Amino acid sequence: AGLWPALAADGLIEIAQSAAGPLLSDGNGLVAQVRLADRPVGTADNAVLHVIDRVLQPPRASLWEQLKSQPELSAFTEALALTDLATLLAGPARLTVLAPHNEGFRHLGARLGLRQRELLAQPALLREVLGQHVLPGRWLSSDLPWGGQLATLSGQALALAALGLVGYGDAAQALQPGSDQ
Repeated sequence: AGLWPALAADGLIEIAQSAAGPLLSDGNGLVAQVRLADRPVGTADNAVLHVIDRVLQPPRASLWEQLKSQPELSAFTEALALTDLATLLAGPARLTVLAPHNEGFRHLGARLGLRQRELLAQPALLREVLGQHVLPGRWLSSDLPWGGQLATLSGQALALAALGLVGYGDAAQALQPGSDQ
């Protein structure tokens, strides 16, 4: 019985009572039911076994927090902060972000025929362009429909070449190793 209040006090789980016993919920919204509680194990006085019916995980940082924690994405996150996309990425929505590294983002203005500061001064255009880097749903690179297309948050089709490139023509880019976070 001492384990549950300790975990709840640390903010790792929430505890609720049901007719079948305690229900534990994690920071990701998963709920587990306690199937076996406080069973002594071995000869130690404080060794007890607790069994729940599913794996619970600690809360994950939001997409926004994950993006901001990576210095190589700082130009992208600074631009996101100028739009309502930062708020969206900080929330619970299931989204996937194809975030360009700083070098790639610096070339974005030039590809649009604008200086970087001109692009940043146009919030509507900036949101539309950045929305092309956000996909509804959670997509791991292995789950993407390579050779097909996906709709972006901006409503435009994003081409996914069969060879693992994202985008069209000379603007197509490969996903970086380790990009699934």
